[in-house]
Parts: sequence; C-alpha cells; structure tokens
Amino acid sequence: MLQVSVYCLILPTIINNTNKIYTFIFMVNLEHKISSLETKVQRLTLLNGILGLCFLTLLFVSATRSNAPNFAQIEPVVKANRFEMVNEAGKTLMVLEPRQTTGSLAIYNMQGKEIITLSADQTGSGALVQLNNMVNNSNLQLSNKSDGCSIKLFNSQGQAMLYAGNDAAGCGYLNLAQNGQPQIILDANAKQIAVSNPDSKTKFSTFPQKTNTTNTNSNSNK
Repeated sequence: MLQVSVYCLILPTIINNTNKIYTFIFMVNLEHKISSLETKVQRLTLLNGILGLCFLTLLFVSATRSNAPNFAQIEPVVKANRFEMVNEAGKTLMVLEPRQTTGSLAIYNMQGKEIITLSADQTGSGALVQLNNMVNNSNLQLSNKSDGCSIKLFNSQGQAMLYAGNDAAGCGYLNLAQNGQPQIILDANAKQIAVSNPDSKTKFSTFPQKTNTTNTNSNSNK
C-alpha cells in the first residue's frame, strides 16, 4: 500500500515535468524554425534588391542608347554666316566672317581694335596677313599671290614705307618710300637703283646710267 501511495504522489510530478520538457523542446524547435525563416527572408530581400538594381541598370542603359545621337547621321560641318568669340565681359576677341573677296579671321584687342587680319587679298588670288595699329591703320602686310609674294611696311599714319617683293618679271624688287612716295627703288631685273630726283624728267635718277650702245659701237669702229 505504501508503494502505491508513493507512486500516486510521484506520478503527477513526473507527468508535469514531462509536459514541461515537451514544451521546452517545442519552443526550441519553434525558435530555430523562426530564425531559419528570418535568414531566408533576408536572403530573398537581398536577392530582390540585386535583381531590382540590375533591372534599373538595364533600363537606364537602354534609355541612354535610345536617346544617344546617331553620329553616322550628324553632319561633319557646322555652317554659319559669322562666328564670334567673346570674353567673360562680352567683348569681342575674334571674328570669323565673310568679306568682299573671301572669308576673314580678325583678332581684336581689349579696346575693340582689329589688330590682326587673315584673309585673301583684294584680287582673291592669294592670302593676306595684316597687322594693324591702335587707329586701325595697317602697319605690316604679308601677301602671297599667284605671281609672287611681298612684304609691305607702313608708318603710324598708314602711309607706305617699304615694299619688298617681285616685279612683273618675277625678279626681286625693293621700294623705299617717304610719306607714301617712292624715294629709292632697287630693281634686280633692270640691275639698277633709282633715286628720287625732282629735277629729272622722270623724277628719278638711275645708277648706273644706261650707256648709248650706238655711240659706243661707232667709236670703236673708228
């Protein structure tokens, strides 16, 4: 009887402890499953973010390609009647425009004066480089035409001082002037130097003077 009583007392305790053990095991398994699910959810979230980023990248690239210019269809020439370059203050520093004979490139200083001009000459048969002073008078001209090239120098009033180039025969020609009027001329073709002489009929004295070949020949025959 005593043993039966002991069993009766111990049995409820064992049953309660067994239930607690089962409950503990169940809770541990449940926490493990929840942790595993959280890990899977985080991985899926990261994967979805990567896929979304890839999709946005592809969308951006496709949009950029669709909006990108087709260089094969772009004209390789920019056409305009006048190009003008200005500084930050809006002052014109360089102008590219058509003029009477051809196109012209002009460079200006900060005072708005045209100091350098690159264009064709008035005949349109050659190039012309012109350097100007502050009053827009030409100081130096370099020209190249079909019949030769030349250099011209001018004083501050724009009057010619020197011309160096070639004559019609293609020989060297040098002209020194005063106030635009020729004073000394060196002509390689004539092999002479002409100096201004107001008293002469031709207004020039030439050196060496031409000799009379007829008189020379008659004197030699005597």
